[in-house]
Order: sequence, then structure tokens, then C-alpha cells
Amino acid sequence: MDLDDPEGMTSLDPSGMLDETAAFPDHIADAIRLGAGPAVGDTVNAILFVGMGGSAIGGELLQQLLVDSCPMPIMVHRGYELPAWADETTLVVATSYSGNTAETLTCFRQALKRNCTTLSISSNGMLGELSGSSDCHIDIPRGMQPRAALAYLMLPPLKIMEQHGLVALPDMEQVAGEVREYSEHLNPDVPSVDNPAKQLATDIEGLPVIYGHGYLGAVATRWRQQCNENAKMAAADYAVPEANHNELMSWVDGQRDVTCIFLRQPDEPDAIARRFDYMAEIYRRHARVAEITAQGQSHLARMLCMVHLGDWVSVYLALRRNVDPTPVSLIEALKQRL
Repeated sequence: MDLDDPEGMTSLDPSGMLDETAAFPDHIADAIRLGAGPAVGDTVNAILFVGMGGSAIGGELLQQLLVDSCPMPIMVHRGYELPAWADETTLVVATSYSGNTAETLTCFRQALKRNCTTLSISSNGMLGELSGSSDCHIDIPRGMQPRAALAYLMLPPLKIMEQHGLVALPDMEQVAGEVREYSEHLNPDVPSVDNPAKQLATDIEGLPVIYGHGYLGAVATRWRQQCNENAKMAAADYAVPEANHNELMSWVDGQRDVTCIFLRQPDEPDAIARRFDYMAEIYRRHARVAEITAQGQSHLARMLCMVHLGDWVSVYLALRRNVDPTPVSLIEALKQRL
């Protein structure tokens, strides 16, 4: 598929993933509005996000974004069993876009039995019904793909945390404006010569392997997930510096059919910068390497801009491969089997 053929791209995208991706900047302001007002009590000393897939990555992004500023631990749990340590002093944030994710519902029921403080977020489903006995439930817009609802699953808890004095947020109108301005260079009507998302999607060959440090390590995970679901292709993600203690050795004899993507920060520590520079030197001997520096005035703006870029890249990868980005047939088949 020619990424400069708007009609062709639209014909391959009957369910509208292009439109859902383009709406991300608008979702940011609306999601913050939904988080303004709800309160979850003052007895909490730990925050635990429970969810799966696109509903869990918001918690992971927040965990990495706030690791050096939030005064209480933030953890993410994916699975059926609520961790044994979660009790009445734990805020359990259950996120399931559909409201029917089996693992999340199981954890949420356990949280209610243990008298955990709870916050649930869904568009519909059983999670909303169970929330009648919970501390707080936030209804988010329906009719979206869960992976396209990231802002709604991630930002309301962040706003609630700010209201409880746990975090200090930048001007969110400015953040949304920065993401919107960045998005103007990524949209389908921007030709490839001026569109970094189309350029990267065109340059990727073989397996995309995405690397990031700190909060961009979580963004790298989001990129991998979007390559999986939108482009229907395998991908990998690694966090730096951890990757330098194991993954680095896989390059002794080189790699084949790999495109390495380095997500970098404009103010990354010198030790991290030197690590990335060394990786680029080694990896370029055997593979394609693309380096992208996050844009934005705040860490949150940079994170959201890089998430948005990865979303566009994954959709363009799908269309370039003549793949409809929306259906997730194998995931749906597994859910029916279970």
C-alpha cells in the first residue's frame, strides 16, 4: 500500500483506526476532565493497577513516569490473582475498556473482599456493574478499540492522584496542545516526505526492536504492543540500562532482519546517552537503527507525543503491509474458547 494514497488507506481501514488514532489529542483533555472530582479516600499507602493488554499499559506508563516523584509505590499487575499484600491500605485501580476482562474482574472481586480502596474504569460491562460496591467508578466513552482508549484509561487516575497531593501535573491544556501540534505532522494527509511516522513505517524491515530508558522504556512496550495488534507482526522491546546487561550479548554474532528503534530523551543522563551511543555503534554493523528524540516541554508531554508517534507508525505499518489494523481475530477467538 502506498502511504501517500489516502483513498487506498481508507479502503483498507473500514473500521476507522486512522480516525481513532487521530483523535488521541482530543481524548487527553476529555480524559483529564473525567478524573477531576472523584475522590478515593486518604488511607492509601500503595497504588496497584490491575489490567491486561491495552488496558494495563496506562498503569505501566504512569509507574515509570512517576517513579522518582510519587511518594508511594505504584505497581502494575497482570493476571488472575491479586497480590497477597494488597489490603485496605491499597488503592486498586482496575482498568478494562470492555469491562469484561476475565483477569481484571477476578482481581477486582478479590479487592472488594479484602476491603481495598478501589477505582474502576470501563466503558461498559461487568466491571461497571460490580462498581456499585466499590469506592469510585469512572465511565469512559464507548465504541472504541481498547488500545485506542489509552488516554481514558491512563489520565483519570493521574488527575485523581494530583487531587490527593501525590503528583504535580504540568498545565494539561498545554500538554494537550503540544500533542495536537505534534500530531499535525503525523496525520494521513501529510505526505511521507514531511511525515516522520510514515517515514519510519516505510524504513522498518524485519523485526522492530524498540528501546527506551525510564518512562520511554514503558513507551517502548506500548510501541511493541501496537505493532502486535495493529500491524499483526512480531516486535520486541527492551529497557535501558537493563538491556545492556543481557540483550547486548545477542549482538556478538550480529542480528539479521532487524530494525532497532531508540526512543531517546533530550535531557537523558550522560551515562544513558553513552550507552545508547555505544549500542548504535554496535547495532549499526548488522541492522538498521533509527533514533528518535522525544519532543515536549514536560516529561508527560514527551511521553504522550512518543506514544502517539508509535500508534501512527503501527497503523502505517499495517496499511503498508495491506493489513486492516483493527481486527484482533486470534484474541477474540481465545476469549470465546475460554
